[in-house]
Amino acid sequence: LTKMEKGQANFTLKGFLNDNLLITAAFDSYSAKAVVKSQAMKLLRPGKTVVLKWLRTGTGPAYTTVRLSYYRKKPLAKPIQAGFTVGRKYTVLRAPGEGGDNEPPLKLVPQTTFQRGQVVQVTVTMTITAPRHFVVLEDPLPAGLEPINRRFKTSTQAYQPKVGAGYFDSRWMQHVEIRKRRVLAFANYLRAGTYTFTYLARAAVPGRFRARATRAFEMYAPEVWGRSRPLSVRIVTK
Repeated sequence: LTKMEKGQANFTLKGFLNDNLLITAAFDSYSAKAVVKSQAMKLLRPGKTVVLKWLRTGTGPAYTTVRLSYYRKKPLAKPIQAGFTVGRKYTVLRAPGEGGDNEPPLKLVPQTTFQRGQVVQVTVTMTITAPRHFVVLEDPLPAGLEPINRRFKTSTQAYQPKVGAGYFDSRWMQHVEIRKRRVLAFANYLRAGTYTFTYLARAAVPGRFRARATRAFEMYAPEVWGRSRPLSVRIVTK
């Protein structure tokens, strides 16, 4: 970039989508702030070719990035296995002593209906049949669940993930991100096998919600990927 960016930048850039003016931006330096434009997909017709053209007038190189994102009205119900096999289940946890001394312990039975305030264990499994590099595991949360980040001192420590012997292994990931609406785990390298990732969430808002499919993919080869089935979740008041 240093070799290309010689002299003074002074140009105007116009973008056209199917000959319709989409964006116009003027730049007078290489450190100028990037200009972002979002366009609704109503200009894009299914099955029709879309032509995006750029017209630059002036001096200096122009750098552009185009991203397309969409949401299906009817999410695909079938899982996809294109290098990864991904599964997800929700179970209810109980803190020690919660429910009384005579209350039988909760069994880890997958379910999708929860009472408001309950702590939910999210268990994601990922199976690969060949070594994978720079793996990303992304699990979206339904709107009624809030993730619990147990690294925070303000988060409850009473609940501990419960899994079967030999089933839980969190040593495979190098980095974890707990965000408001999704949880991500990253691994630099994985051998062929089955890997499990478990975290906690709380049922916070009553209603019916949809959990988008869990995805796993190679960061630098996104065509190697897989996803689980989407789930419908119901949260009720006590």
